[in-house]
Amino acid sequence: MDDAPAGTGPGIASRIEAWAQAGLIDRETAERLLGFERERGQMETTEISSPDGTTPPSPPGEAAPAAPGSEASREAAPAAPGSEASREAAHEAPPAAPHALAVVGEIVGYLGAVLVVSAVTFLIGNAWEDLNDAARVGVVAALTIAALVAGLVTARYPTAPAQRLASALLAVTVGLTAWLAWLSADSGGVEDPASALIAAGAATAVAAAIYAARRRALAQMALLAGILATATALYATVLDDRGMTMSLASGLTTAAIGAVWIVLSALGRLVPEKLGLVIGGLTVIYGLQTSAFDDARAWVLAAAVACAVAMIVAAITRRDVAVLIVPGGIGLLTAMPQLIEEVVEDAFATWLGVLATGVLLVVAAVWMVRDRTRRPSEAPPG
Repeated sequence: MDDAPAGTGPGIASRIEAWAQAGLIDRETAERLLGFERERGQMETTEISSPDGTTPPSPPGEAAPAAPGSEASREAAPAAPGSEASREAAHEAPPAAPHALAVVGEIVGYLGAVLVVSAVTFLIGNAWEDLNDAARVGVVAALTIAALVAGLVTARYPTAPAQRLASALLAVTVGLTAWLAWLSADSGGVEDPASALIAAGAATAVAAAIYAARRRALAQMALLAGILATATALYATVLDDRGMTMSLASGLTTAAIGAVWIVLSALGRLVPEKLGLVIGGLTVIYGLQTSAFDDARAWVLAAAVACAVAMIVAAITRRDVAVLIVPGGIGLLTAMPQLIEEVVEDAFATWLGVLATGVLLVVAAVWMVRDRTRRPSEAPPG
């Protein structure tokens, strides 16, 4: 293949064959790709096995396949599975691009899911009171299994629309698992908040399994939601006081979970990393805001402002965590006015604080979007 025309690398037929053998493309697609390249005159004739094991004849006007054992045949032969060339070919395989039919299928899938939920809601709403505990558990279990199977089957298709639909179906599975666990506990005589803890724990376990297999955005969000729900239900179970003590403990725990989420995302342990940074930061702010009550209000709001400022500083100084500007800005905008009002109890001072916060965010934005490339005329002397 050394005399292949310019613009075409040698061994492209071998790579196409390797993709077909690896299951990245089907045999029909491989033959169409070879035919397309032949018509363009961008590669030599290379044999490729047909589904029945025979070698298709060369098109008229093209060279016959190289004799077995010759140097040309060794170049054109597909790489052996597991070999370095095979791994290189698989690495260079193009990702499956979504086509119009796949996108339409995704939309139809969402519409079908909405119809199913609407119909099930109506049917269950009319018959739910007449069902016994076992029947209720059976109905929800059937829905959970159906969503799980549909998600797993859809996840086998490599197109982006199919993957998004699979993520949505598996996220629904997590929610249905929580409902199923709660119904099972309730039918067994377990009362709240213990039944809520069982439901949250079951949902978290399923979400963790899904995220371990599919490290995608919705799976990560479902996992974080499950962990937060489990922590909240645990505090409700352990603490008899449902007033300020529980709110403070639960809120601070939520903020701590968010902080851990930020660290794990920054270290690359959670993917997508940017999503993990954003939802982790928002969780920190949410946890502190929900625990800012009564005597603890002032210092908790001060902690929220400090965390927001820290996120903004990190976003400005480190490009890999620049998305922290989003939760940091939201936290500063929500906590700063409340803190000023709590401390000085003056509307004018509160709005001055809002003005200062806005100016700070604008300055931070300008700093982040400025052109950091040094022009030739600005090069340092020497």
